[in-house]
Amino acid sequence: MNRSLASWSILFLVILLSCRLGTAQAPAVPAAPSLNYELVPNFFQLPPDEHFVEPAGVAVNSKGTSMSFIAASTR
Repeated sequence: MNRSLASWSILFLVILLSCRLGTAQAPAVPAAPSLNYELVPNFFQLPPDEHFVEPAGVAVNSKGTSMSFIAASTR
């Protein structure tokens, strides 16, 4: 009886330790770097009756001009 109890106790401890070691902590997420940008008032200049809702694409050319492609109203 003592031998059986001792072997069950050892088995229980091995399982307990393996479960404890198996749950590794998640690695720390590094802080996001600060973005270097300048806020420009009235940056988007759209034609009358156009709204900047969901752009289909955004691009920057070699001169630094940024362009956004929006679907024009079909009404």
